[in-house]
Amino acid sequence: MDAMTPQMFACYFGARYARLTRMLAASATRHCPKWDVRLVEVPAIGARETKLTHWARAVDEAPDGTLLLLIDADLVILHPLDDLWDSPFDVAYTARDRRWSPWPNNAGVIAVRVSDGVRAFMWAWERRTLELVRTSGPTRKAWLARFGAVDQAALDEQLKTTALTVHTLSCLEWNCEDSSWAHFNTTRTRILHIKGALREALFGDQVRPRRAEAVTPLLARWRALEAELSAVAAPAVAAPVVESVLPPVRTVPVPARHQREYTFAVRRPAGAASRRAPAVPQPAARRPRAGTFVPTWTQGEPQASDPSTLPRVAISIRTANRTPNYLGATVRQLVAQGMDPALIHVCATAPEVGWLDRELAGMAVTRHVPDRRLSPNQNGLALIRVLDPLQYDWVLLLEDDLEFCADFLGSVQRWLQRVARPSRHVYRLCGFRMQPPHRGVMAYDWTLYGMGGSQAVLLRMADALDFVAWADVNMAEWARPRANKEVAFDKLISAWALHRWPDTPGMVSHPNFVNHIGATSSLHRGTLFNADKFAGTRWSFHPPALPQEATA
Repeated sequence: MDAMTPQMFACYFGARYARLTRMLAASATRHCPKWDVRLVEVPAIGARETKLTHWARAVDEAPDGTLLLLIDADLVILHPLDDLWDSPFDVAYTARDRRWSPWPNNAGVIAVRVSDGVRAFMWAWERRTLELVRTSGPTRKAWLARFGAVDQAALDEQLKTTALTVHTLSCLEWNCEDSSWAHFNTTRTRILHIKGALREALFGDQVRPRRAEAVTPLLARWRALEAELSAVAAPAVAAPVVESVLPPVRTVPVPARHQREYTFAVRRPAGAASRRAPAVPQPAARRPRAGTFVPTWTQGEPQASDPSTLPRVAISIRTANRTPNYLGATVRQLVAQGMDPALIHVCATAPEVGWLDRELAGMAVTRHVPDRRLSPNQNGLALIRVLDPLQYDWVLLLEDDLEFCADFLGSVQRWLQRVARPSRHVYRLCGFRMQPPHRGVMAYDWTLYGMGGSQAVLLRMADALDFVAWADVNMAEWARPRANKEVAFDKLISAWALHRWPDTPGMVSHPNFVNHIGATSSLHRGTLFNADKFAGTRWSFHPPALPQEATA
């Protein structure tokens, strides 16, 4: 490889960063066609390795004189970068404008001309960062207060003590991060950093009000660019090299202390009343009347929403032939609300589709029919496999016997935009034996131990892909030895989530957006209803003004 050919190196981990990395690759191909680009998937970083470990290794492997740009994977390139190398330097970094930020730098973009001195600089920076990562208490808090992140604190130390030639780049131009977003310039800004609130908004999380004004136009720009780069064929140049240094996927047994919770037992929070399922089906005459629940928080006025600012939610329904069959009525409700039938994905359990033709007569939904009979859990995973992950931020996994609130998809999008946050990964629009802390909340946390019901579950697309990958290698091990691992999709979801984020609760909508109406189950005796927490088919979610918001 020619040392004078500019090179770009980034490392990433996890399904969420994979989407961002694809955009980095596509934008690098467009704006840096003569560069050699390496994008490497690595194990999750932490107290033993950081991104700097992989950056330092990349510098080690490069010949002397190599022009090497080290960047985060959550960046998108907007203009050519070639004149970066016109200035003489050993190390270049991006400095924040102190008028807009209390912190001096952002460590997401580093350019180097490789030499022994630069190699020593990188490893010294890496070692100091690991020391700070392992620091706790007031010392760590003091570093974070001054620099925003420990790698930025360590970088500041190294820049002040190095004998190398250092060049300062403007964050606004070369690394437009959160402090520069409000000053984004379409002609000047070359690299946009998809971090913090912008990344949260991109993946459907809640955006803090003070960030919304700066984030909204950048989010629309990013999505338009993603659609453009996805639709246009890459030019005839060498494609970026996307590598993986991940170890082989292996089965990870679920701890025995959790397995007990995945076999239909319900962990009861301290002081809570018993929530044990009834031993026999609840008679239809005793079902709570739907639509009688009214939350005490004040609805906002219905307003037209800009679709580009709302999270993109895929609707995926799993179904099987049974008597009575509810699929047709379930789909007709969504179509009657104005939803494009082609955007409703219906996944059948078996290749026999005569009954499916009858249920969906006249509705051109997108059907996914397997070539063999699937188990309930396999069909549940199919809800995710059939989707194009680039087209959606979230996937809504639905059963086929449901009743919906008005403007169901719009309500879901607005609810996610208001309440979703990065620390929660499983969102439910319907649930049984759960109790909100009071009637004045839009959402509340509830344990995933013994999760009961998967009628309407929302996952971020990145998390959904991780769920499928985990389930594929752990299907034989996720529950107790004598349990049937091919059923209980709700327990499979909770097993994955609790393995990934131990003891982290899920989030439940309040009121429920979905009402479970199926009187029978093809999987087990009895069924459960949630109509007492369903607000009805005439209600739709419109969040109140933020000062009145109440969430638990």
